[in-house]
Amino acid sequence: MLSTAFSGIMGAEIGYRMTVRDVITTISRYSVGDREFSVNDRLIAGSYDTEVAGIVVTFMATVDVIRKAVELGANLIITHEPTFYTGGDATDWLKNDPVYLEKKKLIEPHGMAIWRYHDSMHMVQPDGIYAGLWKEIDWEKYLVSKDNPWICEIPETTLADLARLFREKLCGCCAHRRGSRHESPKSRHSRRGRQSRPWKGRNIRAS
Repeated sequence: MLSTAFSGIMGAEIGYRMTVRDVITTISRYSVGDREFSVNDRLIAGSYDTEVAGIVVTFMATVDVIRKAVELGANLIITHEPTFYTGGDATDWLKNDPVYLEKKKLIEPHGMAIWRYHDSMHMVQPDGIYAGLWKEIDWEKYLVSKDNPWICEIPETTLADLARLFREKLCGCCAHRRGSRHESPKSRHSRRGRQSRPWKGRNIRAS
């Protein structure tokens, strides 16, 4: 399992004037074409009419990511996962929540727009999340089938080396492991004594 605070922060300078709506429209042509975005793919904060000064792309718009966006002079964050703690970014239950209110105070004074891009990114062929992950860690060559982008068959390795690979390739994120660091993942057994599924050919998912 991978746990990240930043899933690839990128500041993008735009050489001509675009609004948040322009950026979203351009992305929609790539991902869903003429179809409408799903209910999850929507503007979470800010205005569609805001002129974009810079873009930060992240897996989750955490407080640290928002602060980094401000530092970079960006005013549009494109996030894959929710900003406000539920799958649909519902906020009606958070009106008096101090954590929610503090996060809003960080977003609003800077005129920050946050757009969630989730379902439609998975609709791209190949799936945008998987394609990006496999390219980043150089696992495209290990794909079992292009029709199943979540399954890779990798050479036998130790769990420690696998964790190290993820840590080095994915922006120094934290990789959590279970079991001996020196044993081969292929040889691991569960606590009940049953052989676990081998890492070779095992599903490795990104959501």
